[in-house]
This record gives sequence, structure tokens and C-alpha cells, in this order.
Amino acid sequence: MNAAGSAYRPDVVKRLTRTDPLLASRTNFVPRWLHWWMFPHNVSCHIEHHLYPSVPFYNLPECHREMTPRGILENAEVRKLAETHLMFAVDSPGIG
Repeated sequence: MNAAGSAYRPDVVKRLTRTDPLLASRTNFVPRWLHWWMFPHNVSCHIEHHLYPSVPFYNLPECHREMTPRGILENAEVRKLAETHLMFAVDSPGIG
């Protein structure tokens, strides 16, 4: 473990250092009631923000809706928040 208390994870580092913007960040969808707390300013539309940084935060959901039918996000990291949490929970190394 490092000073921050997290284990070195080569698979996560590889995922984080990819140059493909569709894989280097993730768009997460959360229930509306939770969105305001966990993802203010639409930071849940993270891929859209990286692809189009000049789009104002309040237009990122619309940007996502425009990109989806065009197939732009077909191979992107777009998930429900529960899927993201499960992915990290299952991938997490055991403590011991």
C-alpha cells in the first residue's frame, strides 16, 4: 500500500493512462435524486467534457444525448454508478 492507503493496481494505472479519450474517463449515470449531491455541474458527463471542453456544464447532458445515436460513445466507458461501484468492489484486492 502507498501513503494514501491504496494498493498499486497495474490494471487501474493502465486504464487511467490510456490515450483514447473514450477509455481514459468515464460517464456515470446516477438516480436524479443523487445527481445533485455526487455530480454537481454535470461532472458525471466526464467523457463529453473531455471531448468537448468548450461545452458549458449545463449543456453536457444534451451533448451526451446528441452523441449517443451517432454511435460516438459506442466503445466508451459509460455506466450506471452502481456498475462502476461494483466494478471496483469486485476488482479490489483483499486486505490482509
